[in-house]
Amino acid sequence: MTAGSLSFLALIATCFVLARHYQRRGERGMAIGSRVVGAFFLACLAASGGPDGSLTLFVGVCTAMLWVAFALRQMMVTQPALRTGTLPTTGTQRPIEQFG
Repeated sequence: MTAGSLSFLALIATCFVLARHYQRRGERGMAIGSRVVGAFFLACLAASGGPDGSLTLFVGVCTAMLWVAFALRQMMVTQPALRTGTLPTTGTQRPIEQFG
């Protein structure tokens, strides 16, 4: 039960971290969407003790997971370095062969 609660809180935190990321990039719509989904899931988690708690929790989890998947897909489309796996270097890094 503790692991489930921690994972739900981590999913909420992920939504707010994504909101901050998008806010810094100037993508206001995605930032607002991330905050709304994080707050919605938090409300669903709080209401999960009610009469239809399981359904409420299910809807909240699905909404948050779909949003995170959508947001990460958007990052992969708009930031090619994430898609190819090659991150830009600053010129101070050395190839692995030079360490041996």
